[in-house]
Amino acid sequence: MNMNTIIETLERYYNSFKDAKRSKDFFIGLEYYVEYIEETPELNKIIKIILKEEEDLINEIKKYENVALQELNHSKIALLKIIKDNKISFKELDQELKELELYENGKISSTERKSIEMERYLFDIAATLSERGYKEPLNQFIDDTKEIKNINGNFVFSKTLKTVIELVELFSKLKKSELWGYWYFLKFPPHYQESLSLLLEQDTIEDWIILDYKHYASIIHNYLMKELSLSQDSQKIIENWFSCKNGSVAITFYGNVYKPRTKPQVEFIMQLAMKHQKQNDAGKTLQKGERVSEEFLVNKIGITVKRLKAIIKQLRRSFDDKGFPLKIDSNSDGILLVHTI
Repeated sequence: MNMNTIIETLERYYNSFKDAKRSKDFFIGLEYYVEYIEETPELNKIIKIILKEEEDLINEIKKYENVALQELNHSKIALLKIIKDNKISFKELDQELKELELYENGKISSTERKSIEMERYLFDIAATLSERGYKEPLNQFIDDTKEIKNINGNFVFSKTLKTVIELVELFSKLKKSELWGYWYFLKFPPHYQESLSLLLEQDTIEDWIILDYKHYASIIHNYLMKELSLSQDSQKIIENWFSCKNGSVAITFYGNVYKPRTKPQVEFIMQLAMKHQKQNDAGKTLQKGERVSEEFLVNKIGITVKRLKAIIKQLRRSFDDKGFPLKIDSNSDGILLVHTI
């Protein structure tokens, strides 16, 4: 799709709801706006990049959560062994053990993370045992260096759980300040979901309901427009001096046509073309370029370092043989494509 068309359509969708006077119009317009972004590849690509940070943090939480659950299960087995070995049984303890079993079997639901909920069940059981005089067997769970003290005992059933809690708190904080969090609220507006019938009956928008959404929408929209504009400018630059036609390996660089022998050679030149330098006949740099690392090129093209070096050698020789006005400058900082005028 033409970039100008995407920009104009996105702006039109945004304008349809940003100043809406009725709650119904605001949220319906917002829904269409989000839908258009998700269905447009150029826009959805930008959103996916934004969401990568959220995905990485979620995976980090899951990693530590799994470790914490293993530690909690080990502590649960040790705690149950204390109860069994000491033949402990009384009404309050039996009730807590039953609730733990029901929770683990999915009979009791909770909105809390499993590791945090499991720790709460184990703590309640240990605290009950401590109150009944079984403190000594529980010493294996005591950690006096624990920052938050408890009169029933400074129990620690998982050393990793602290990291899980810190990451969850960080996630909640970033959700209110990062682009991926803004996008989440636009896609799943909680007040809209919870108060739909009320909102549809209102003639005006309540500030407490709409203010955050307008703020999030404005930030997301401005970011998308900026990214689209940069992409559009880059495309214009490429069209002026560089082109590589579909279905052909012929490359036109400032009017000079060069035909690389392989697709990796084409991709190599394409990756460097936007960051190249220009030199006059005396070798003086007219425009500062930007080096590209070997690691980036290897990952982007999907080749080995050895193959990359072979491509550089082949192209250097080919440029010289054909008199093509390009040279490849490489050093420890990376690789630079130089256009000699």
